[in-house]
Amino acid sequence: MAKYNIAVLPGDGVGKALPYGIYDVARNDGAIYVGQSSDTGEFAVDAIARWWREFGHEAYPDATKLLILADCGGSNGNRQRLWKRQL
Repeated sequence: MAKYNIAVLPGDGVGKALPYGIYDVARNDGAIYVGQSSDTGEFAVDAIARWWREFGHEAYPDATKLLILADCGGSNGNRQRLWKRQL
């Protein structure tokens, strides 16, 4: 898998971009979704749902559960109620 260093620097007329990465350990594959809002639980869960629709359900057609290992960062912290509710 290729590694990318992404730097977003604010400037005149430039918006804020927020990347959210999903890494599939079993397939050694990943996806990055970019949003314009804050690092919220809603954005994180939307990215996971989008990954499932685009890649996950095809890669794991018999899956009935999804194991999510989160880094406990801003959007997916253990005290974030929105993160837990959105899941």
